Amino acid sequence: MKITLSLTSFTPEILDASYIWLCASRKNHPANADVWDLRFHWLQEKVRILQALRAGTYRLQPLRVTPRVGGEACVMWSARDALVIHALTCLLAPHLPVHHTCEHIRGQGGGKQSARRVHHFLRNTNASFVFRTDIRGYYANIDKDRLYRQLTTCITCPGIRSLLWQFLYYSVENGGNFHTPVKGIPRASSLSPLLAAFHLFHVDKALTDISGVRYARYMDDFIIITTTRHKLRRAVKLLKQRLHEFGFVLHPDKTQLGRTQRGFDWMGLWFTDKGITAFAPRATEKHRLKCRQLYEHIRHLNPEVQATRMALYLRRWVASLLPLCATDQVMENSMVQVSWTSVPSGIPSSSGPLPSSFIGVALFRNTKPNSPRVAAAPVAPAAGA
Repeated sequence: MKITLSLTSFTPEILDASYIWLCASRKNHPANADVWDLRFHWLQEKVRILQALRAGTYRLQPLRVTPRVGGEACVMWSARDALVIHALTCLLAPHLPVHHTCEHIRGQGGGKQSARRVHHFLRNTNASFVFRTDIRGYYANIDKDRLYRQLTTCITCPGIRSLLWQFLYYSVENGGNFHTPVKGIPRASSLSPLLAAFHLFHVDKALTDISGVRYARYMDDFIIITTTRHKLRRAVKLLKQRLHEFGFVLHPDKTQLGRTQRGFDWMGLWFTDKGITAFAPRATEKHRLKCRQLYEHIRHLNPEVQATRMALYLRRWVASLLPLCATDQVMENSMVQVSWTSVPSGIPSSSGPLPSSFIGVALFRNTKPNSPRVAAAPVAPAAGA
């Protein structure tokens, strides 16, 4: 399918939408970040960027390595390049073929809808077998040449091809040293998820064509649910063959094959043949570590504020994971598991150590009328209590 786009498809409205996105995504950047210069001179820069895009002369700069607090470093596009890449994403998103089973793309439902569909499929069918896996280093192992050939079969405009070529064959600058990776595409970009979904379109289509198979993909995570072992073997064999053709390897530690009644992890939730039953152990462990980190940041605050902040974070985390199909009982069982391990038990109240063993009480007070009801769960008593 040929995409009839040209450089004149870049409009002031697209740049304005990308500018709003850029301001929101980089609002917490330090005072010396280039985004503030772009915002100050936006009216002039908007004209220059639009003219360069339509003339086909815009060039992406190398990604820069930016140090972070704690010794870590991240790789980032400049503010102008990030804006242009987002505008290119907005231009291509309605036209690039992306399969409906690839659920991380906007408009395809996202993680909550993916979990909801799997939940209903398990509840309404006698699906006994599941295969759950993901690709080891998906972004870092994408074949640039193959992906660019795929894009050129759809996109005919030389100017847009040039922008995509610059994006794929990017360079990284660190202290005057330049490095151009042989494989992979940059993760820190709004365009990367779209290209990652487009890259495996034919894999998604081939697996969806198998009758009696529930297949879904979220970025590089795959799930196949079937009613018979024969269909599962056929689907798994086809998936491995197609991914091998693309040069990908499955992650051995994140691959699971067996019966649904034994349980499996998908979108941070734990499923069995009955549907959603609890939070997944891996998601619970990550949440526990986040709670410890949050407690370290707020331990200097008022004791009541500490309890409120922790409870609010716990409620938001629950609401972000659980889809609408989850029942109160499922949430209550999960909260019991999470609360005993996540919330620091030493958070005191204004009248001394927290006497009630239910820090989740604050969850009810902060829950909106239309939000999922989260049951309170007992927390392990503080040491010496």
